[in-house]
Amino acid sequence: GKARVREWMTAEPLSVPADATLDEAALLMSELGVHHLPIVSGERPIGMVGLRDVTRSALLDRAPIGLGF
Repeated sequence: GKARVREWMTAEPLSVPADATLDEAALLMSELGVHHLPIVSGERPIGMVGLRDVTRSALLDRAPIGLGF
């Protein structure tokens, strides 16, 4: 059967600002028990960060997550 997006998504998800570090995002994901967080610039969603991004960052510089995502 068909499902509507609103049936699966979180109505008001917590998010991280574009200038947050991956370490900050990782801590928030750990505290919330989630695998993905929206990235926002002001009120506007601009991307998504996930645990895979955090894992990959262990090998890269700690750049702001809004850059390149």
